[in-house]
Amino acid sequence: MVSFNLPLIDLVYAFFILVPGFVTYRIGRYVGKVTVEVDRFNKTAYTLVSSGIALSLLVLTYAIAFRQPLESVVTAEYTLGELGLAYLILLGIASVNGCAAGWFIDNRLKDGLQTRREKTWEIMLDSAERPIEARVVTTEGREIHGYVNVYDTQDHGKDVLLEYPQKIIRDENGEIREKISIGDYAYVNEGDISHIYIESKVDV
Repeated sequence: MVSFNLPLIDLVYAFFILVPGFVTYRIGRYVGKVTVEVDRFNKTAYTLVSSGIALSLLVLTYAIAFRQPLESVVTAEYTLGELGLAYLILLGIASVNGCAAGWFIDNRLKDGLQTRREKTWEIMLDSAERPIEARVVTTEGREIHGYVNVYDTQDHGKDVLLEYPQKIIRDENGEIREKISIGDYAYVNEGDISHIYIESKVDV
């Protein structure tokens, strides 16, 4: 039988030390409405730095509160209960750090910009006055006017179902010459859509 001598305690310790940094990172992204994806290397770096900051704040606060030298705080022996309580406090500090970082990103780094967690597609249609009047231009240049009855908000597509659809015919000058009814509903697949013009007021 082959046996492996894994430093299990060290692995568990490393995992628990990284958790506060990950908490800070996730809360910071949420509060800061950050949608840009971060690669694994930078994500790991942010997590490590955040954990280090939270742990440093915990040690510094403890030393100031109990008037003890930093060296004695770091080297002292603690009971399991004290360590558990300290870890909960550490998670609290990490959460506060995440909120502060997210607030700074959203209110300072993005000052003057409107940032939402929802996709622009969803914001546009969710904020438009009902009924949503729209013109869909296909990739082949055809133009369809109608009222948005159903729209897809999933990541896999942005399909649209138009009610009372009309095919728009324009003259050489681009003026509307005729509108031809094409039924009660028209389904337009995302792959066939070139542009969508919302003619209802959009309140964002």
